[in-house]
Amino acid sequence: MLATCEENAVAGIIATNTTLDHSSILPALDEEGGLSGAPLRGKATALLRDIFRKSAIPVIASGGIFDAKSAHEKLQAGAQLIQLYTGFVYRGPRLLREIMEA
Repeated sequence: MLATCEENAVAGIIATNTTLDHSSILPALDEEGGLSGAPLRGKATALLRDIFRKSAIPVIASGGIFDAKSAHEKLQAGAQLIQLYTGFVYRGPRLLREIMEA
């Protein structure tokens, strides 16, 4: 995927979206479909770190960003930008303030 992106001069990569891996969810709470947010955080950061090591293409991080600590984690792993969705839905504009103040 990275080679194809580089060959075609892709301007940036958003890593990641959702996962179908439900291993982090208790069976009693599990439902069908893709997971986002906290269950995706560790896997998303690992993939981001891998992309950053293998390519010069800028990476936009997403997946499990709920507070300043998780935003900082993504930036430390190599993200140039972060994308908020689930965290913003649950925490609202105060999440933006918290990240910027940290």
